[in-house]
Amino acid sequence: MQAVNGHGAASARSGGASGSVLIAVSAVSYSTAGLFTRVISTDLWTMLFFRGMFASLFLALYLAYVYRGRTRDVLGQISWPTLEAAAASAAGMICNLGAYRNTSVANVVVIYATAPFVAAAIAWVVLK
Repeated sequence: MQAVNGHGAASARSGGASGSVLIAVSAVSYSTAGLFTRVISTDLWTMLFFRGMFASLFLALYLAYVYRGRTRDVLGQISWPTLEAAAASAAGMICNLGAYRNTSVANVVVIYATAPFVAAAIAWVVLK
């Protein structure tokens, strides 16, 4: 798949340092999710609504900026696998934030940290 800016793999290789910084920033940002989820005093569904609304707004602004005038064409090319992935992501967000609200942050983080190992075990069994 070609990069959005049209330069493909060459630009991906040249951005190693900035990619590492972005990964580090995302890890630090994501690690505060438990804190902020517990601090917010509203109920789970209100929090999910506003989170989804702001995510949709910023995604729409990003698409309008990147595709300038072709946004409607790009959105028209969305396929069923893309919608299924979006639904799985939304379900994951609901479950993750619900878990933060209903148990300790430590329990959620430990379970989340085991996910790659569980996925590897399932892949090993299924794919041999």
